[in-house]
Amino acid sequence: MAAKPGITLGKFALILFGAYIVCLMLWLPLKSYYAAAISYGAAQLTSVFQEVSYQKMEVRRDSTVVTFDFHHSLRTSSGSYTINTSAYDFSMPLILALLPTFAPFLTTKCRPLLIIASVTIGIHLLYMVLSQCNAINLALAREGFGCGGKGMISFMREWIGLLVLRFLPFLCGFYLAVNTSFWGEWRKRRTRKDGIR
Repeated sequence: MAAKPGITLGKFALILFGAYIVCLMLWLPLKSYYAAAISYGAAQLTSVFQEVSYQKMEVRRDSTVVTFDFHHSLRTSSGSYTINTSAYDFSMPLILALLPTFAPFLTTKCRPLLIIASVTIGIHLLYMVLSQCNAINLALAREGFGCGGKGMISFMREWIGLLVLRFLPFLCGFYLAVNTSFWGEWRKRRTRKDGIR
């Protein structure tokens, strides 16, 4: 099946592989900056949902350490939580590689790319907020404080981590594919065949 006249599926896969190698090399030095931005944004949102205040953040090679101040009882204490950044950004090189691979075939250029970027960043941000809220709830539970919605937060975090993040590149690829010119041509051909029958 041809992706576009003159572009076979084999050539398309080769372009995707080449784009993946390039994006992987570009992603490695930018990974820590992306993790810092996601962690900082998530920490600010976590402070809205929990009775904590953001204190500081330390970005390490494959993890982010976020420190919060707890405001409970008549005292203030602090706690630091280490979150593995590879748990959510492992698929970024592949998602980035899909963008230039599909870009020449897209019927509209900007809208699909903006949607992919928004959904990816949104899911990563949500995962980090849930991870931080879950860590805070566990810390409060250890000190004897009740936490509303602890089970739901833990379930949502596991569901996103085990399913959504792993299927995200495939969902992005499918969304880009249905916005290409050759998808439209395939649908027209299928409609004609069904009409003849």
